[in-house]
Amino acid sequence: MDSSGERRADLRAKAKAMAEKPRVLLAACGSVCAVKFGNVCRSFAEWAVVKVVLTKSALRFIDEQTLPQHVTVYRDEKDWRTWKKLGDPMLHIELCNWAEIMVIAPLSANTLSKFSFNFFIMNTKSSSQDQSLNIHNPYYLRPGENLATALVSPILDSTNYTLWSRSMLVALSAKNKDKFVDRSIQGYASNRTLHTTWKRCNNMVVAWLVHSLSPSIRHSILWMDDARVILKDLRSRAKTTLPTLCMSAPKGNHTLDAQSTLQMSYVSPTCTMQQGRHTLGVETTQP
Repeated sequence: MDSSGERRADLRAKAKAMAEKPRVLLAACGSVCAVKFGNVCRSFAEWAVVKVVLTKSALRFIDEQTLPQHVTVYRDEKDWRTWKKLGDPMLHIELCNWAEIMVIAPLSANTLSKFSFNFFIMNTKSSSQDQSLNIHNPYYLRPGENLATALVSPILDSTNYTLWSRSMLVALSAKNKDKFVDRSIQGYASNRTLHTTWKRCNNMVVAWLVHSLSPSIRHSILWMDDARVILKDLRSRAKTTLPTLCMSAPKGNHTLDAQSTLQMSYVSPTCTMQQGRHTLGVETTQP
């Protein structure tokens, strides 16, 4: 057999081997773990026919020189290059028809949460009526919300209520949950579905408040199950606010130490149990 015949036979053998391999569409999201994408791609290429899809975010972490040479790479901008009019092929549809499976590696928690949320929306018949599914609604809880999160630092103790209160309100506003503590949203006893949604979000805010308090104050509000009531109670314990303290400063003293004054006038909570009822007692810290 001449050399040309050998080359044709070799090409046919390679084509047959390629046809027998699974077709994998490999993608990466914009995670810092994408720096190892070259290793992942080479591992897949050993046993499968691989095509690669990279987003702009992923390209910040991936060096294309680390990818196998025989692997075809597609970027975001290539999707529309072949489309000029109705009926022209679309790259993402062609890749969908070509691939037997799509693998996203690495997959960040943020991207995974988007997939799970969209899947939930598509499989929920009443999604258009459920306020907890609207990302702009206060009832919406993001997938990454954590009950054990302390929203502000430092946590509340007997010396820093004014600063803590301001920081907490800003943090709740940033999470679109400030309405649970400013009377804009209250429990809905008449609407069972809405009350369940309110209770879930309210409990999340209560958990954030609890984990942003010092242990001595935290123990006194454990029996309160309304975020608005908790914040109101904490406000009532602070006898005076900073502007009032400044007005009561001795004449000639224009450098009043707000932290030490708040410490003297702050009411330290204690919690007692009497006859099966939870009674909140207070004692005043002496100068």
